[in-house]
Amino acid sequence: MSQVSNAFTAVGNGNVLRVAPGASVNYTITGSASATLAVQRLVNGGATAAETLISGIAASGNPTGTFRNDTPEFQSYRFVCTAYTSGTATAVLDDVNSQALILTASTTLDRSVHANKAFVLNHAAGATHTLPPAIGSGETYEFIFGTTITSNTAVLRVNSATDYFRGMAVQSQDGGNTVQAWETANSGTVGTESDTMTFDGSTRGGLVGDRVLVRDIAAGVWMVQSSLVGTGTEATPFSAAV
Repeated sequence: MSQVSNAFTAVGNGNVLRVAPGASVNYTITGSASATLAVQRLVNGGATAAETLISGIAASGNPTGTFRNDTPEFQSYRFVCTAYTSGTATAVLDDVNSQALILTASTTLDRSVHANKAFVLNHAAGATHTLPPAIGSGETYEFIFGTTITSNTAVLRVNSATDYFRGMAVQSQDGGNTVQAWETANSGTVGTESDTMTFDGSTRGGLVGDRVLVRDIAAGVWMVQSSLVGTGTEATPFSAAV
């Protein structure tokens, strides 16, 4: 987790946190200071201006909150102490998206919470994970198997029948130094495009270390890249099932 911390004992600017597009940031202020703080986004690297995102934060009462980088580029954020009377105000910015989330059960992903995050899948008995609608945001979602599927299946699916995957999965074969490459359907017809990935812990991947990366590249379209390990007679994880 990326974090910057500042101990304000006077009016002034705090340290800068660089935040990825779509990433969320938690802020906390602790201490017993009589002071007022604000959160700013630097413009032109801070050389010419700073835009105030959240103003008038009273340091007393240990306030907390969250904001999000809704721009398509990396941005720099900082605390600034705009008024000071006494005490020490410890102000912290945390980039919560730099930490992988553990998923142990079926999850419907919410872009306001889950965008640009990595997920470790720890559910041996399988689960279903549903992506948010594809809108062309450029956001990414990365899934890494931390536990091998031993019963049922793990499923990654799009949000509705109007969304689909485009891309491929590369899978190593256990019988030698060879690989299989599985393409999405690429049919040109929404109803028959690949919209679901299924992992069984064997022929279709879902073993520890297997990885799936998806990116929201256009309205209705998810780019997918996946690296999988296989056992038995390997088979494509893609299907049209939504």
